[in-house]
Amino acid sequence: MDERIIVKALELASIDASPEVVRQTTLFVDHLKKVNETVNLTAITDDESIGTRHLQDSWMLCPYIPKGSTLIDVGSGAGFPGLALKIVRSDLDVTLLDSVRKKTDFLESAVELLDIDHACTIHGRAEELGRDHLYRDQFDVAVARAVTALPTLLELSLPLVRPGGLFIAMKGRDDETAES
Repeated sequence: MDERIIVKALELASIDASPEVVRQTTLFVDHLKKVNETVNLTAITDDESIGTRHLQDSWMLCPYIPKGSTLIDVGSGAGFPGLALKIVRSDLDVTLLDSVRKKTDFLESAVELLDIDHACTIHGRAEELGRDHLYRDQFDVAVARAVTALPTLLELSLPLVRPGGLFIAMKGRDDETAES
């Protein structure tokens, strides 16, 4: 991954481009691209698009997430936004949830490769975790990106958020507010 693209994405997201953040992000993206050659994790594979559509997009959430939050990324996929956020926000305690085993296997390998503390992966379904007392009402923040329609996404994610917590749905340009 071209480090200049990472630095540009960090700057556009108003995040300090420290050498450690750039190093970890480069390591993460290079690992993603390598694994993606044999396991379909993302269709977005060129550096420029990864920089804007994955990294910068994920990092734009930073100002909205309170310091020291517990965060669950519902449908984490290739680690966006959850793992990308963890790289720039070491204060977060991040849980990466996905129902597809090959994706959680990748996420586990990425967390291990990056030697990240306070990040875990769960292979499971949000609707099941939302009924489990170990996860229900446990997270300060839930985020989800490109998972499903907003009404369904609300049903899946909100049970995981503690009362008074925050849910951030990263959706496209279509306004789904009325249906929700």
